[in-house]
Amino acid sequence: MERGTPAVAGVLTGCDAAFAEQTTHSRRPQAAEVPAMSAFLNGFRRAVERRVVQRATQSRNFGGGGSLEETKSMRDMWKKSSIYTTPAVYLMMVVIGIPGLLGSHSHEDGPKYSYAKIRTKPYPWSNSDCNLMDMHCHKHAEGD
Repeated sequence: MERGTPAVAGVLTGCDAAFAEQTTHSRRPQAAEVPAMSAFLNGFRRAVERRVVQRATQSRNFGGGGSLEETKSMRDMWKKSSIYTTPAVYLMMVVIGIPGLLGSHSHEDGPKYSYAKIRTKPYPWSNSDCNLMDMHCHKHAEGD
């Protein structure tokens, strides 16, 4: 079967036959044959070449591309702000963290819910009512 012909067996109508004939024997026009396409490709090629040349000649300014004086003033501003804010952050960490670390806190068990610790069969270790890593439960089971 030729490329572009319908796969349905039978008689082709006039339109289908003309389409099949056109698609099997036609070729794609080249860019030089279509003036609009040629102009578009030439413009695109020139734009890409300009961009490549521009990229190759420009230097990368990671600080935003300002002048040398602007860059120095921004550096000094960030240096001063970090000198003053870093001790303030450390002070806040100490003021907030010390009472939390040194204060008393309780390890009270919460309420015993009816759906907690439902066991359908015992675990295969010695304290069959305790989970494997529940050390608190294991200590209480050994103490009893």
